Amino acid sequence: MLKKTVSIILSLLFLLNTAITAVAQEQDPKLDYREDFSWGVCMHSSNWGPAYFDANLEEQVHLAAEMGCRLIRIDSYAPFDYLDKFMMLCQGYGIKVMLIVYFPGGETVTSNFSEDAISDYFYMYADRYNGKNGFGKADYIQIDNELDHTLMMESYPDGDYVSGKDMSQYNQEYIANYAIQVQAAVEGVKRADSDVKTIVNFVGDRHGFTDYLYAYGIEWDITGIDWYSNIFREGITPFWVGDKIHELYEKPIIVCETNMFGKDEYFDENDPSNWDILVKAFDDIYSKDYVEGCCIYELSDELITADDGGYDQEGHFGLLFTNEDGTIKEPKPVYYRFKEIFGGQDIEMPDYEKYLNKSGGIDFGDFRVNKAHRIWLAVGAGAAVLGILSLCTAVFLILKLKKNQKSGK
Repeated sequence: MLKKTVSIILSLLFLLNTAITAVAQEQDPKLDYREDFSWGVCMHSSNWGPAYFDANLEEQVHLAAEMGCRLIRIDSYAPFDYLDKFMMLCQGYGIKVMLIVYFPGGETVTSNFSEDAISDYFYMYADRYNGKNGFGKADYIQIDNELDHTLMMESYPDGDYVSGKDMSQYNQEYIANYAIQVQAAVEGVKRADSDVKTIVNFVGDRHGFTDYLYAYGIEWDITGIDWYSNIFREGITPFWVGDKIHELYEKPIIVCETNMFGKDEYFDENDPSNWDILVKAFDDIYSKDYVEGCCIYELSDELITADDGGYDQEGHFGLLFTNEDGTIKEPKPVYYRFKEIFGGQDIEMPDYEKYLNKSGGIDFGDFRVNKAHRIWLAVGAGAAVLGILSLCTAVFLILKLKKNQKSGK
């Protein structure tokens, strides 16, 4: 009788432990085990419109951190006080920053700025955000953005389609000038901070212009690929261009932008299953050890881009619903789906006033790690208490049974 009872108790304890483990496994994220990979999200800076005005900044970085993002990509089109605050917020949450710095004068490859002027311009950003001046740290600096659009010829003289995969498909005057500018930009960045990684990006597999840079000895650290759902192909792995590009340059890759492409008024943003194809791509991207990160484009909807009042997919790429004045309504359902995949967790919103230093800057420390640890320590402590109570109950029942046996009951 005693042996049978002990066996039942042990079986119950085993089932209890299995149930606890199963619950924990259900809550575990699917793609958060690589220490050398960062899930991320793109933001625009305050000059793009109300969705990214300063009033939203603290909540936006907080929501990105809760989603499990360890990287945020942002442009430099903003006053320094905005970028300073953004950088320090990211530092406080333990989030890396990819800063897009455009060539002086805007997105152009026909710039009249000298090489020295371009070098000094990029030096200015890299030096300010080198992590030593109290303004935070830019871990990556992207050299301009998607210039394959500007550099590519519209068509061959005979009208053939231009894919962007070959150097001959680019305006040779533009691309020669661009190569000089990239070299000057990289020199300025490295002169300020030898640790920051430089990125050159393109859309899809339009690698003809980076082939040109590589052939002429122009250096950059990481190749950036903007990879949307319309580039996926049936019957092959979603991130099919990755192996090819990595073999060409033998450089790490970051997916600088990705999302569902071709959204219209019939695209249901409240149905997270509409992102299934993107989740399959995540799995493929994450499996490649030469890929260092992947950024969703973008964090907030920007309804202001729909100037005619109609549906504009550029205004609906966000993971957060927004009002027309830019204020945040709520995260979309797909935000929570990504949060589970990325290993996100709820984080208590810090009282930022406590972190203001005497000079008016922000000195956060690493409150993200502290808050996260508190949450998981509480969960762990609860599980430990439950285990101890279960063990004590089992011992008590065994002793009681022994006592009953001796008394003949």
